[in-house]
Amino acid sequence: MANCLHFLYLMILVVEVVKVVKAHIRYLPGLPPVYERHGNLTLGIVVPVHKYDADLICSSRIRELGTLQRVEAMVFAIDEINSNSSILPNHTLGFKLLDDCSKDTTALVRSLHFIQTIDNETYSTEDLAAYRVAGVIGSESSRNSVQMADMLSIFKVPMLSYISTSPVLSDKNVYPYFSRIVPSDVLQAKAIVDILNRFQWTYISVVYAEGSYGTMGFQAVKTRVEESGSCLAVTREMRQSFTDEDYDHIIKELLDTRRAKVVVVFSPLSQARELLKSAERNHATGNFTWIGSDAWGRNIQDYNGVENAALGALTIKFYSPVIERFDNHFKYLTAANASQNPWIKDYISAHFKCSFNDSAADSKCNNSMNFVPGYKPEITVSLVMDAVYAYARALHNILSTCKEAMTSPQNCIDGDTMVKTLRNITFQGAHGEVGFDEFGDGVATYELQNVQFVNNTYSLQSVGHWDSRKKIFTEFRPTDIRWNTADFKSPVSTCSDPCDMGYQAVVTQPHCCWYCQKCRDNERTVMREGLAKCEICPKAGNFTWPNAEDKTRCELIPPTIVSVNDFTGVLIVAFDIFTILMTIVTTVLYVLNNKEKLIKASSRELSYLILGGVFISSIIVTFFLVSPTDVICTITDFGFHMSFTFSYGPLLVKTNRIYRIFTSGKKSKKRPPFIDSKYQIIFAVVTILIQIVILTVSTIIHSPIAVTQMPSLAEPYVEITCKIPEVGFLCSLVYNLMLVLMCTFHAVKTRKLPDNFNESKFISFCVYTTIVLWIAFIPTYFTTTKTTYRAMFLSLAMLANSIVTIFFLFVPKLYALYLVSVEKQHVAAATSTLRTVTNDNRGLSNLPKPNGMQVVGNAKVSPIV
Repeated sequence: MANCLHFLYLMILVVEVVKVVKAHIRYLPGLPPVYERHGNLTLGIVVPVHKYDADLICSSRIRELGTLQRVEAMVFAIDEINSNSSILPNHTLGFKLLDDCSKDTTALVRSLHFIQTIDNETYSTEDLAAYRVAGVIGSESSRNSVQMADMLSIFKVPMLSYISTSPVLSDKNVYPYFSRIVPSDVLQAKAIVDILNRFQWTYISVVYAEGSYGTMGFQAVKTRVEESGSCLAVTREMRQSFTDEDYDHIIKELLDTRRAKVVVVFSPLSQARELLKSAERNHATGNFTWIGSDAWGRNIQDYNGVENAALGALTIKFYSPVIERFDNHFKYLTAANASQNPWIKDYISAHFKCSFNDSAADSKCNNSMNFVPGYKPEITVSLVMDAVYAYARALHNILSTCKEAMTSPQNCIDGDTMVKTLRNITFQGAHGEVGFDEFGDGVATYELQNVQFVNNTYSLQSVGHWDSRKKIFTEFRPTDIRWNTADFKSPVSTCSDPCDMGYQAVVTQPHCCWYCQKCRDNERTVMREGLAKCEICPKAGNFTWPNAEDKTRCELIPPTIVSVNDFTGVLIVAFDIFTILMTIVTTVLYVLNNKEKLIKASSRELSYLILGGVFISSIIVTFFLVSPTDVICTITDFGFHMSFTFSYGPLLVKTNRIYRIFTSGKKSKKRPPFIDSKYQIIFAVVTILIQIVILTVSTIIHSPIAVTQMPSLAEPYVEITCKIPEVGFLCSLVYNLMLVLMCTFHAVKTRKLPDNFNESKFISFCVYTTIVLWIAFIPTYFTTTKTTYRAMFLSLAMLANSIVTIFFLFVPKLYALYLVSVEKQHVAAATSTLRTVTNDNRGLSNLPKPNGMQVVGNAKVSPIV
């Protein structure tokens, strides 16, 4: 849409201009004089000699001395070409050098000189002169070049700029006849953003000039900044009509955004100087680090009067070496030997602060004054000279194949031929390789300079080079930069400070601003796209935790197990040893007294099985103090269930025998079946075999395995636990519970039977205590998430059950065996038991109890317990 409107504008302009071109264009008063030299081939040159004036077509104030150096560099290059027989032999190159007064409308007027029809009519002094040129060199400002290119392209007049860099001029649909020695600002913007990225400046401000150069340059910088993930703080446009108050307002806005310490200035020299002056007026020197575009800060003399405000600035310019042969020529120019230059006296007056006017109050100038005192080279001279040589070589190539070259050389030249030939030449120029791409843009190396104050002298120090073809820094020396900061270190230009370790950046608006949020205990800090982010360490199969030092790494969590090295392990081992010793001592004493009636009467075979269960339980406890493996898990699963089966299977058989004898004795004196020892052993073995079958089948289907797990991702705790099949575990557990409940039932039924020193009562105590233990243990065990606690509770419960079993089932027997006389033991056999039950029916239990003895039937029972 924009291109269509621009094209429509050009068409209207063409119609109007053609009307004017056929007639003579009236001369505009106020235009500066023309610097010219005749030749049979002529170049048009448009440069800004005077400063901008908003009201006048041209001001009376001349620009910096560098402008005169560029003007004379073109003349110097033309003189070299004319004296060089290898370029344009037999031809003389002339020029028409015009001043555009740093104003776009004036530049447009200057382009009218080159589009008028040349005829034999006589021009009056009131007409605008018409010049027939092979091509035009100019202008410096992209804003002015756009105005000129609009007009010259219509009339197919080639135009070559040595310094205009606006990206809009690369559009060959709009500006087909425009070319330039240097590349577009699109590359300059990339070089600037590369600088920002090098120093990690992510929050910056941009101040730019109105017009195509500043606006397009700003757009290119903005695009690159956003692509890099950085963001802009303050963006302000500077107009040519700005007053000091306007510049002061910009500086105050920059000061209000204090975290944006870096400011990119994309503008011509004049506006950049005004901005720096405002910084000094507002005492903002040292508050900012300026990044300058190629249009300003190329020479140290550009900073005259504003050096303090510019200290530490980094500016970009096209690499342009000093041309010594030109400097030696320019330094000795005087009003006498350069009298053809209409501005030579103005520059001498400004340079020496004198006057050629006798009536002036200033000191008197003379014709012998030159520029040797305090001379400083102008770094764009090589670009200017290369522009002249580019035209000369293109003309040389055209004329070398033209038949009319010697008679009518201008007939050999037209706009299309000149543009095509010009863009096809390549040569090694003063600033480096000269050549053009398909857009008419040249190639160049950008040089990065730093404004420094060394040895009481302000200077520009080269600190790097950026290649426009490779699009990278080919050389960069940040250690050579002198920063204008309090600590002389690189400034920090970020919206937010980096978050400390253990915190993450929560992005706000704009996107390069954030606040810091503490990471959770199980999260480490990682950098993603330049921002600190929290990342959880423990994941499935990855049991790690942030390191304590800086929380940037995930370290493996060592598994926690109950060990003999900690207090819990020592406590369990101590109880376990005590239980094992008691079991061994009890077993040994039973074996030693194996033939005693008291031992025989207590079902010694079943007692040995029970002791075996106690011993197995004590041994299995030691496996809970070992790091689990698949084998250990299988052993503990088997051992845990079998230890209870070994204890309560025989105990059930024993209580069942007593219960059957008790109930049978109430009905008759007939002896109950299967009460002999061999049957008791068979029944006990059967109860044990059932459990073995259950465990074997469940193990074959799903074997217990050792797994490493992290119960909670919010706690740095890892354990190795046994993963036991739930079905098999529950089957074995239910079976054991059935044994315990059945024992409880029989114990309750036989709790008042006095035989064998009231053994049934001790069995009842043992079973009751076991029930209480497991009622307390089971919910505690299954609600505990940590395996170490489970192992501890399970070990203590098993040990407690073993100790209870020994104390209630075996200690009373051993006490009676060793501390009670045989006569007082009154061990009853099965028939005696039957009589006891029968006599109970006769009420003998109510007889007096002599000598502290309880009489039940024919049996005398000592109340030992």
